[in-house]
Amino acid sequence: MKKNKLFCFLLLSALFALCFCVPAFAADGEIDIDFGDILNSLKGSGACGESLLWNFDGKGVLTISGSGYMYDYEAADDRPWKYASDIITEVVVEDGVESIGDNAFSDFVNVECVVLPVGVESIGNGAFLGCTSLEYVFVPQSVSEIGENVFEQTNAGFSVYVHRGSFVEEFAKENDISLSYVGDLDGDGDVNLEDAILLLQYSMFPEDFPIEDYALSVDLNSDGGIDLDDAILLLQHSMFPEDYPI
Repeated sequence: MKKNKLFCFLLLSALFALCFCVPAFAADGEIDIDFGDILNSLKGSGACGESLLWNFDGKGVLTISGSGYMYDYEAADDRPWKYASDIITEVVVEDGVESIGDNAFSDFVNVECVVLPVGVESIGNGAFLGCTSLEYVFVPQSVSEIGENVFEQTNAGFSVYVHRGSFVEEFAKENDISLSYVGDLDGDGDVNLEDAILLLQYSMFPEDFPIEDYALSVDLNSDGGIDLDDAILLLQHSMFPEDYPI
């Protein structure tokens, strides 16, 4: 009910801006609407941790940046970006963030995927609860603590992408959460030479050898791109997994 009231408030605010805050007519008599002003009015930013900042660009992207741990939020309405929950389509968590707070991204119904960076240590209670469009979350090996109801009420085909042998792998198995492995590009449940060949082909000829969007989270050396270096790492891992863990 609160969410519906919030949506109605935003809609009425936008209509008010259309009626009173922009020129009503252009020179030729047609309505001249400045949607840029409307989008700018939705922008917001502030603190979400002692050394963390949040920024909403007004166009659907929520970015968490800085360093350290995120605040926990007792409820979704306690988050400073609550006003934009229904229009956020992408969540960007930058390097340096060490935790995802309680209820941080719950009820983001238009977000389909989230990639958490290496360095995140914990994911709080209900962090992705009610994200009904969420198809996957890439969780790095650095995560060693996950709260309750984190991935409840997500997309029916939801999967968490994990490293084999990680804490998150065991968590997913214990809680009957569908999982996929980082590096398993062909989706056969194993990371082997065939996956390495696929990534090698993609790194050299991406247009001729496309891979699924989810595989783009396979930035094995965490340099921000998928390239030949990642393919070589995956090749080494497929042949000598103990010497070249991923």
